This record gives sequence, C-alpha cells and structure tokens, in this order.
Amino acid sequence: MNRNSNPLVLVFVLLIAAQCLSGPAFSQGPSAITAELVTIDGIKYPVPEPWQGHKMVGPSWLSVPPLVPVPRKHVENSGAVYLLPAARDAFVAMAEKAKLDGINLIIDSAYRSAHYQRKVYQRQTKAGKTFAQVARYVAPPGYSEHMLGLAMDFSPSDWRFAKTPAYGWLKQHAAQFGFRETYPESRPDHQPWEPSHWRYIGGKEQKVQIPH
Repeated sequence: MNRNSNPLVLVFVLLIAAQCLSGPAFSQGPSAITAELVTIDGIKYPVPEPWQGHKMVGPSWLSVPPLVPVPRKHVENSGAVYLLPAARDAFVAMAEKAKLDGINLIIDSAYRSAHYQRKVYQRQTKAGKTFAQVARYVAPPGYSEHMLGLAMDFSPSDWRFAKTPAYGWLKQHAAQFGFRETYPESRPDHQPWEPSHWRYIGGKEQKVQIPH
C-alpha cells in the first residue's frame, strides 16, 4: 500500500482479516469440543468410544408414568426389577407366548439408574480394573440403555445367552412384541456385543414416550 492510501482503509482491511481468522474457516475443529466426562469417586474420566455421543436421558423414580415391577416369576431368583408400563406389558405378553413354545424367558436386570451404574464401576475399579477396562464392556454412568426403563438383560446376562434356545426364539419372535437386540454382534460404532440385552421400541403404530 502506498503512502497516499487512506489510513481508514488500512484499519478496515485489518479488521476484516482479524474476523476471518476467528471465523469458522479457522475454527479449532471437533477436537476442540469439550470432552464428554463422567465422575467416579471424585475423578473425572473422558468417555471412551464407542459410548461417546450416546448419553441417555431416562425416567427417575418420580417420573410419570411410573416404573412398574416385572412379575417375579419372570425374574432371576424372583428378584425385584422395574420397567416402564408399556415395556413391562409387552415383555409379559412375549414371555407368555414363549412359554407356549417351550421357552422360559427370565430376566435378571431391567431399569438401572446412573447411580447404580456408578456403583458397578466403583466395585470393579476397587477390584483392580482400570476405568478403560470396565468401559470396554460396561456403559459408563449415564450411558446405559437401562436408564430408559425400556431395556432388559436376559439370563444368563453374558455371551452364553447366545447359545440358549431363548436367544434363538427372541431372534425369531421378539420384533412381533416390539423388542430389538440393540447391541448385536456387528454394529457400525463397534459397541460390544450383548446378546442378552434387548430393548422395547414399540410396534409400527406405537411411539414409545420416554419421560425426561
């Protein structure tokens, strides 16, 4: 710029340049986004893949509609587990149909709060596992579908369930009752396979309402 240039023009050019440098073209990108964190025993841990971006918002004990108990005859060791009413009713209907086919559907887990999930991590880390080792197979607090009041684990609640007649029956019939295996053997986001984990999603005509 020569000596006869207007100083105000120079100031204007500098302001435009500064704005461009701070704009989207020079943003810090996804790596600058605040990391997802969970706190356990006062320590903040970054949420690892594949759980990132899958935080759940589910019902509390004061939610409407309330959580309701699953009939104890369908629960491992006749325990007390809870689901939202639509999921409970659909499961009971499914279990009754399975019984007619000679299949006994037993669950050992349903609704679990973030507080419960945190306790799971506390027990396993105190037993010597690292946070990353636990997170390989267990959803961090706030990231479990069990928070929704729509998900359940069948017994045995591990890889062995895939070898049972109950698993084969569910693969063939569960969709008729609105249930889906949400952590199947192959997923694009590489979440661990949980053949015993199934979630109620409702039928084609039914929209499941998840209270916040």
